[in-house]
Amino acid sequence: DLSQHQLIDVCACLARELDKRDGRDSMDALRKRLIAVVGKYLVACGKSDVTISYIKATACRAAGIREFNRIPRERLRSLYGAFALKLKDIKRVEAMYKEARR
Repeated sequence: DLSQHQLIDVCACLARELDKRDGRDSMDALRKRLIAVVGKYLVACGKSDVTISYIKATACRAAGIREFNRIPRERLRSLYGAFALKLKDIKRVEAMYKEARR
């Protein structure tokens, strides 16, 4: 027989395994990915002194939410995709510009 505490631990472990199997990243991993891509985007836009606070504030403004840790999972994913596409476009335009100047 399992105690209530042991049963809760087993359920939590199973939930984590299901998340891994289904490819769902943890909220922490999603937040870190969003921070990374927003930082790269800001640097690509020419922002020189990018701090973690500025990155989080940018992500919050984009999400329409005041606190970074309150951005929901699906919004983290969609913002990551949006900033990644913007970054990709900036790099593509820069490459075209360099090619045209030759």
